[in-house]
Amino acid sequence: MPRAEIDTEVERLRKSHPHVASRQYQTENCFGDNIQNSRDCFGCFNAKNIHSGAWLHDIYTAYGDKCEDVFDCYFSVDLHSCYECIQVGDGWNSNFCHYCEHLHDSEFCEGCFNSKYLFGCAFTNRREYLILNKQYTKDAWHKEVAEIREGLKKSGNYDWLVFG
Repeated sequence: MPRAEIDTEVERLRKSHPHVASRQYQTENCFGDNIQNSRDCFGCFNAKNIHSGAWLHDIYTAYGDKCEDVFDCYFSVDLHSCYECIQVGDGWNSNFCHYCEHLHDSEFCEGCFNSKYLFGCAFTNRREYLILNKQYTKDAWHKEVAEIREGLKKSGNYDWLVFG
C-alpha cells in the first residue's frame, strides 16, 4: 500500500474515533494531563496528590500524602507552599530552589539538604539561619533577610523575581 493511501486511512480513522483529551483519575477542577488524586490544578502534567497548584510537571508525593499550594515547579516531590522549584524533595515554604531535599523556609538555594532558614545558599547540609552560606543568629537572620528583600523591592528586582 502506498504511503499516501496509508496517510489517508490513518486520517480517516483518527477523525472517526474519539480521542482522550486528558487522562485524569479522581480529580476535581483540574486542567492538564495525567493527573491523579488531585484538586484545583491548572496546567499540570504528570501530577499526583496535588491540592491547589499550577504549571507543574512531574510533581508527586513520596514522603507525605499531598503537595499543597505549589506553583511553577518541575520534577519534585512533597512540596508545600513552594514556587519556582526544580528537583526539590520535601520542600516547605521555599522559593527559587534547585536540587534540594528536606528544605524549609528558604529562598534562592542550590544543593541544600536537611536545612531551614537559608537565603541565597549553595551546597549545605544540616544548617540553618544562613545568608550566602554565612551563619547568623535567628533574630539577625530574620532582620537581615527582611532588609535584603526590602532593598530588592526598592530596586524593583524582588517583584520581578517573585512575580515574573
